[in-house]
Amino acid sequence: MDPELQKTIKQEGRHVLDELVRNGNLEMVLFDLDGTLIHSGVPFGPYRDRLGISGDILSGIGELPEEMQAEKWAIIMEYERELGLHAKPAPGAQNLLAFLRRKGIRTGVITRSTRDHAERMLTDHGMTVDAFIGRGDSRPKPHPEGIHMLLDRFGVGSERSIMVGDFIWDLLAARNAGVLSILVMLEHSRPHVGEADVVVDSLEELLDILRSE
Repeated sequence: MDPELQKTIKQEGRHVLDELVRNGNLEMVLFDLDGTLIHSGVPFGPYRDRLGISGDILSGIGELPEEMQAEKWAIIMEYERELGLHAKPAPGAQNLLAFLRRKGIRTGVITRSTRDHAERMLTDHGMTVDAFIGRGDSRPKPHPEGIHMLLDRFGVGSERSIMVGDFIWDLLAARNAGVLSILVMLEHSRPHVGEADVVVDSLEELLDILRSE
């Protein structure tokens, strides 16, 4: 993307976010899980090699013959267990969720992991959200179904919500749902900057923005 165009998009996105905050119109914040609210440092590369699937893993498994899928899902579950063993809250995650709860702003997690995995990861670290959408609850990101399900559940319009994530699927799901996307910058996030409406260095920075009403 042309750097000047990218800069313009970021300015527009930040303006929309600032207006939401300033006018008290932000009603729901949706989060990705791994890499956004939770950090584990467990690389997926070795598991991808064992899976032998290029491109989108969930779609790839779904396209395999049924008799081959169980083996692949077992590898995915092994990866998720490893994540759980090494998980810790992302910097600022606990404070951000606590702030949103005090403000009466709804929160939700939309993850390509299982709902049980997501609930356990947050509960183990004293964090709560209002609702979870996990693998099997909806079509996975980048499809917007999970976002629409949570917005509909709480009666929140897409223009009054934001989606926070660290990867391209989060940004595309937000765009497909008509929701403002916030990219939390990690090393693997850099290739996706051009797809985000707003970029922050951390959840702590996002908290500072949301506090600045």
